[in-house]
Amino acid sequence: MSKVNDATLLYKVSLNSDNENEIENDEITYNDNDDKVPLISDEQETVIRINNNESTEIQNDNFTTQTLSAPIALYNNNSLLLNSKAESSVSITDNNTQSIGYITAEKDKIKPEDIDKITPWENQDDEDIKKIELETEWTLHQAAQRGLFEAVKNLILSNKANANDKDEQNCSALHWAAINNHLEVAKFLLIHGARVDEKGGDLMATPLHWAARSGHLQMVTLLVKHHADPSIIDNQGYNALHLSVHGGYPMLALYIISLGVDVDSLDPMERTPLMWAAYLGNSLECARVLIRMGADINLVDKTKFTALHWAITSRHMDVAKAIIEAGARYDIKDEHGKTAFDWIENEGLKERYNKIVKDYKLSIEYKTGSAKDTKNKILGFLTPFVLYPVFLIIFGKLDWFFSIPLMFTLFYLLSFFIKTVLAKGGRNKMETNPIVASIYQATLFYIVINYVFVFIKNTPELWILHIMVISLIYISAHSYFVCLFHDPGNIPLLSVESRNKVIQELAEQDILDARHYCVECNIRKPIRSKHCRFCNKCVIFFDHHCPWTYNCIGYLNHRSFVTYLYTTVIGGILIFYVCLIYFSKLPIVEGSKYCLLNDRMCSILIQDPYSYANCAWLLCNICWCGFLALIQTYQIARGYTTNEAANYYKYDYLTRKEDVNLQYYKRRYYNPFDFGIIKNTIYFWCRSGYNKNINWYTIYDVPEDLNLQVIGGHEMADDSDDENIEMKDMV
Repeated sequence: MSKVNDATLLYKVSLNSDNENEIENDEITYNDNDDKVPLISDEQETVIRINNNESTEIQNDNFTTQTLSAPIALYNNNSLLLNSKAESSVSITDNNTQSIGYITAEKDKIKPEDIDKITPWENQDDEDIKKIELETEWTLHQAAQRGLFEAVKNLILSNKANANDKDEQNCSALHWAAINNHLEVAKFLLIHGARVDEKGGDLMATPLHWAARSGHLQMVTLLVKHHADPSIIDNQGYNALHLSVHGGYPMLALYIISLGVDVDSLDPMERTPLMWAAYLGNSLECARVLIRMGADINLVDKTKFTALHWAITSRHMDVAKAIIEAGARYDIKDEHGKTAFDWIENEGLKERYNKIVKDYKLSIEYKTGSAKDTKNKILGFLTPFVLYPVFLIIFGKLDWFFSIPLMFTLFYLLSFFIKTVLAKGGRNKMETNPIVASIYQATLFYIVINYVFVFIKNTPELWILHIMVISLIYISAHSYFVCLFHDPGNIPLLSVESRNKVIQELAEQDILDARHYCVECNIRKPIRSKHCRFCNKCVIFFDHHCPWTYNCIGYLNHRSFVTYLYTTVIGGILIFYVCLIYFSKLPIVEGSKYCLLNDRMCSILIQDPYSYANCAWLLCNICWCGFLALIQTYQIARGYTTNEAANYYKYDYLTRKEDVNLQYYKRRYYNPFDFGIIKNTIYFWCRSGYNKNINWYTIYDVPEDLNLQVIGGHEMADDSDDENIEMKDMV
């Protein structure tokens, strides 16, 4: 039986035909008013003949009529209501009063001739709708199935029906309201005595089972609030967690687990929800949620299959990868003596499986804190300090036709070293290796040495400029190391009890989704925060992950990062200026006969090639730092972060309200935190203005009044030992 969504649009259709209100084969039409949507589904071809005294079902080569699926209420002899999104069709019975039926047809098979007026149901007055609901002879179960609240209310209050009455399928009205997600009807039934754990249907399932199977999180939440038991099993031996996994609903599964249902609940075949997620493969996120919530990945069912066996045999390699990365054993044998790998027959799958296992083994060997990981990090840190002077020597001692090919060879060997050594242990290992950060540190170290022992020594008359340069170098280095070692605003983790409380609160508010909850960290995500996949932490006011600082840039170190950029650019420009003055004081001498530059350049290369190479590299760094500083300045003035600039369409609070339900690419940008260039800049540097003391750890939505003051700033959050700090109430 087809089911109709709450959002189904009904139309009042007035029929106008000279042949006893007859709707013939290809003669059915409607007026093409501009507020209409097609009345026709693409699924079937249907024709219905309506007579004054009888109902006739017509069935031929092109047309069929079927059983009830979506409501049509006939007002009188020539007026009915059509459901524009019906999924099947029925005959309409007319007894000179009112009747009920359902209709669909193929678009091209119905033409606008006999229907002269269509009025959207949504434009009808509420009183008219109530009147129609009340005057039609609905049964309680029909009304509950279709979400007709007034009809349900009338039937219950007039004692024409009882909330616990069963229909011919042994189902209660609450079952039908639950499966169709009619919350208002379900609330009314529960208030008037509907048994929340009543079993019904062929599977003897409860309303909670029906809602879980359909993925209706709000309905499940409502039923649980009325003491529904999610651990009850149906005739198949499935509880609500099994059914939510069958449907591929990760957030619903997360909510049910938070209620205390065992994440490793067993069905009659001793299969866990994770095994079902691996077998069905309809939601990788479902499998990840179960793993993150503590599912035992090495359990076996009655056939001795593990979750990995089921993922492999059903060819869901993405789920298999997640299971292996979670630490699953891949050598467990089933009752036939086969491991999961032994079940692979497809060569392509074998190659992929071998790569997954190989990557997993490497990730274990190079796990953070292991000897090999520590060794790689030390190598990554020292490499720039070793190679930097090597490049300077090659550049200074050899002619260009030797030095350039040799430097390219060294670059190739360096990339090979990075790929085969430093990147071992996983795709994120390069981001967690300090080699990129060390490039800046090595550059700063050797340029400072060059500046102190060459430039200052040979240009003592520029002492004021030297003081400025040294001051800027100090500020830049200090800001850099603050970014390197300071907490960017990592959000504290929760205990199991606090986590479950947060999940249930979000579910009750209908905002249990990836935008508001991080499954990896098991925390509620404050507004403007993001989970960093490299650091594996959620960061408040997240800007970006910076490999140069070997850390995330967030609320607590963003100003230091921008200070580092500004001072690096200004200091670099001053050093470059001193460098030019120094070079201008060098005498012109005869350069190498192979030098292709002008006489002065060739002369400088002969006398001080190391300073020349340092200044050239410095100029490159000034360019990229300057570009990044300009971008940061613009974003600060506009009041948004790098992450928000790149992904604004993913965040409802950064799009216009009327665009929230549109596809991402159609959403228009709107920033409620933009108060103009001056105010935005003052706030960034002074933390004063419209949100002076806002604690970004506890802000989950855009405050209605952005002048709102919140007790405690980030300093309070840093100093608190409360593990549930992000749940503090905003005052």
